[in-house]
Amino acid sequence: MGSPEGISGPSSDDCSGSGCVPGSGFPFQYNIFGPYDMQWLTFTSGRTGNSNTFGNDEYWAAKSKELYNAHGAFEEYDKLVGNPSQMFQKWLQHPSRTRTTTRWCRR
Repeated sequence: MGSPEGISGPSSDDCSGSGCVPGSGFPFQYNIFGPYDMQWLTFTSGRTGNSNTFGNDEYWAAKSKELYNAHGAFEEYDKLVGNPSQMFQKWLQHPSRTRTTTRWCRR
């Protein structure tokens, strides 16, 4: 089977692959995303991989601490790290995998 309409990349009939549902394969507990999701989106944004930024653990720890100390809203995290992301905002609007599974996976 190909990818669902409008979504590029591999598809899985049973959604067992970590890339099938946005947000799967990264830390996600109690319907709460973690900062790593934005780190991954930063790595995969643009025309080439951003491996230097992705692998800079000090940068990501500092940005998470900055958001925490400022009592900032998590929805602003993408802007704080300098990579406004429509996908990050979309994932925050649909925090439950059960709501998004049928949208991105064919069963």
